[in-house]
Amino acid sequence: MVNDLIHALGQAEAGSQELDSMIAEYFGEAPGEGWTKGNIIRTPKPYTTSLDAAVTLAQRVLLGWHWGITQGDDGQDAMEFQGNVWPGIQPYPADMEQYGYHKLPAIALVLAIVRAKEAERS
Repeated sequence: MVNDLIHALGQAEAGSQELDSMIAEYFGEAPGEGWTKGNIIRTPKPYTTSLDAAVTLAQRVLLGWHWGITQGDDGQDAMEFQGNVWPGIQPYPADMEQYGYHKLPAIALVLAIVRAKEAERS
């Protein structure tokens, strides 16, 4: 599942509720695209279109970690954002820091979050 999620995020031309649903499912929030709780139909948070939602996800699933977003400064990289997350404890092993790259900042950060969580699980 995680490889499919990372691939789908990396190939996305735009954020979508479908991707947000995959993220919600991966992090155990809910199954599928929409789910019911009582009489209310719930939809996932807009992780792929809202940097605020992506930051909230990082704070929720990577307790005590830091996050960052930077943008390339020249050439082709100028169109791409780098999301990264790293543990709040110092020093930390270099391989603990995770990155995500995408033209949309929210997706770049979500990619880094998913990779960090997967590294933590393995």
